[in-house]
Amino acid sequence: KEEEIKQGVESVIAKKKPKFWDKTYFEGVVSYLKHKEANLLQIAPSLGFRIHGNFSMGVGPNVLVKEENKKWNVFIGYRSFAKFEFLSQRAYGQVEDVTDPGGLSTEYFSKLKHSILMGGGFLLPISRVVSVNFSLLYRVNNENYSNNQISPWVFRLGLSSAKAAKNK
Repeated sequence: KEEEIKQGVESVIAKKKPKFWDKTYFEGVVSYLKHKEANLLQIAPSLGFRIHGNFSMGVGPNVLVKEENKKWNVFIGYRSFAKFEFLSQRAYGQVEDVTDPGGLSTEYFSKLKHSILMGGGFLLPISRVVSVNFSLLYRVNNENYSNNQISPWVFRLGLSSAKAAKNK
């Protein structure tokens, strides 16, 4: 019995701790929105970090490409999120804060408009390390955010890396 206990303790001590990069994952989302006469395309690549078990947080830029009357404009903001995964890390619930992209200046940062989104999604694996990411989110502050001029529902499609799934 003493030998069994000794081997058990040694295996716990020798267990390899995941490195920082083993707990990270990439998430890139793309969404499209038609608002009045404008076409809006959102591109938001993010880096997520698995904090504990199936709970992770992430941050990244939020790039908005706007086409209106054949004129193109590009705006940059940021997106942060907290995510809890379930169903063998195939489905997730998410809360996120997306700032309105705009010009970068100190005046801009003092007038940031935040869009608070809640919802969930599903990851469909297409290879061992990449999944297609489908999500449906609801803008909880839509009345204050847009005076209900745009839909509070946001559908996104993107790619996510799955390398962190093996290191819980």
